[in-house]
Amino acid sequence: MPLERPDLAAALDRAKTACPGVVMDEVAFCTWLTGRTHEPLEQLPVEELFLAWACARGDPLALKQLDTQYLSRLGAAIARVDGSAEFLDEVLQQLRERLLVSRGGELPRIDGYEGAGPLISWLRAAAVRTALNAKRPHAREAVDEDAALEELPLAGPDPELLLVRTQHRALFSEAFKVALGELSARERNVLRLQGLDGLSLERIGEVYGVNKSTVSRWLARVHEVLLQRTRAELGQRLALDTAQLDSLFQAMRSNLELSVARLLGEGA
Repeated sequence: MPLERPDLAAALDRAKTACPGVVMDEVAFCTWLTGRTHEPLEQLPVEELFLAWACARGDPLALKQLDTQYLSRLGAAIARVDGSAEFLDEVLQQLRERLLVSRGGELPRIDGYEGAGPLISWLRAAAVRTALNAKRPHAREAVDEDAALEELPLAGPDPELLLVRTQHRALFSEAFKVALGELSARERNVLRLQGLDGLSLERIGEVYGVNKSTVSRWLARVHEVLLQRTRAELGQRLALDTAQLDSLFQAMRSNLELSVARLLGEGA
């Protein structure tokens, strides 16, 4: 039982106190909570995780609390895109539909909140992206991953590498997609905000409540991790020697922003 673990019992108490009246299935929530994180519960925003969990399952009091305590605080972030009252109402409605409506039998997207940062920061990032999409709904075209990767030039006129690229394009594309899929929600969103939406480091920092130096460090680390994971995945799929991989990934490093922007575009 959940209450047999002191840390879970304390977490449940915190969640119940923060969300009075919201119905909690203790076993279901604890199973969900412990199944998605290995962090000590004392370090997680369990109160906000429970609120998101309850909203995803349609609890009316949880939805009301989300609206009054969180969505009502997103106006300033949306106003940076367009300050009109009509635009604010439109974006908030789209955001509610995007995060709180179940599609295809799956739980609403708010169930994807993992507590890596404050819920308000997670919602603010989603609001900025929704606002940008609403402002320029026809600005993006879906791009096939293979076509996006094809635009990355090879490092030098190496006919053998060109042959590898031509003969194994599908595997190359799959390796990069696997690497993208392993990034965290925040990592993917920061990449989208910069590479796809063109936000400056300062603007992204405003979304997450940090300075631009922190955002710069995030992006540098994400780019490096993305390259290393792609390299490892591709190394398992293709019998390339070290020199060939080094040449191939040097080209990727110098063109990563273009590839990320296009590949993430299909999720917008």
